[in-house]
Amino acid sequence: MPLLSKFHKISSAVDGKDISNLSGFLKWSQKKKGSMGSLRVIFLRGALTAAVSLAFLLACSIPVFSEPAASSGPGAVVNEIVRIDCEIRDARNKIVSLKSKLDILQEKIRGANERAETLKTRVKNKKKALAERARSIYVNGRTNELMIILAADDVTDYLNLAELSKKIMQNDMRLLSDMKKEVSRLKKSISEMKTYAKELETIKEEVTQKIKNLEKKREERNSILTRAGGNNSSVETSAQMVQQKMRELNEVDSTKPAGRKVLTMIATAYCPLEPGLDYGTATGMRAQKGVVAVDPRVIPLGTRLYIDGYGYAIAGDTGSAIKGNRIDLCFDTLQEVYAFGRRLVTVRILD
Repeated sequence: MPLLSKFHKISSAVDGKDISNLSGFLKWSQKKKGSMGSLRVIFLRGALTAAVSLAFLLACSIPVFSEPAASSGPGAVVNEIVRIDCEIRDARNKIVSLKSKLDILQEKIRGANERAETLKTRVKNKKKALAERARSIYVNGRTNELMIILAADDVTDYLNLAELSKKIMQNDMRLLSDMKKEVSRLKKSISEMKTYAKELETIKEEVTQKIKNLEKKREERNSILTRAGGNNSSVETSAQMVQQKMRELNEVDSTKPAGRKVLTMIATAYCPLEPGLDYGTATGMRAQKGVVAVDPRVIPLGTRLYIDGYGYAIAGDTGSAIKGNRIDLCFDTLQEVYAFGRRLVTVRILD
């Protein structure tokens, strides 16, 4: 049997095209074992083993592509509406918070101004009193000394009265200096508070503009949906039901974390295409990338998040295993799930 012909039969057998060729070749090699050189037998066996191994590896390395999750349709549109509405809600809450901070700040500025004016009046009056006293001492210096001498019982008493007069003058000067420093400090504090108030006003304007942009985006989405022939009222109703469900779940067992803007959590990736899973969530949102499952006691549903290694997301699902600092991240494909796995992530709660 020519060598090329042998390899052709081996190849055909390995490819699964002719199993009998492989069996026949093995029998033939056993019969010819005595006549063939040991080196040729070893070479052929090695080649056969390598070919079979290569075929096995190629078969195992064929990638299995899963069906990607739908990125459009009613469910995706509902998710988009809910995300926009949550952003609008958060922005409006921030406006309320900014107004409250501004009111408190303005009240502090008014109080500081009143105190500064009072101190200025006291400084002015004290300066006037000191000036009159200095003038009196200058004009009636000898008379004052004579009065101290006449009032003193002895030399020691005289020295004490003179020292007392000197200390009164020093205390007046120190008090005047302290009041001036306090006025200066209050002016600086008022200036800083006014600067901070301007910054808050700027942020308030930016958030107000953001709300206008979000509302415009929502109107544009509704217009596109209408032109595409979509049932706008049905989508709106579904979005309202999702938000109502979020409120109910939050009211049941939720204490919003005070001041906790950054959390370290254990994240697990999942995909609706996995066995036993589907596109449904506890809130009614469609499970897709950007929708994550949280414990409402830690992160209220509807909260917008940024997760390192994942991106922007919204808390739109819960789970019996999602307790405390755990979070489930939805992906659209199984490949993304396998690549992410389970890891510690930093979760930033967005305003």
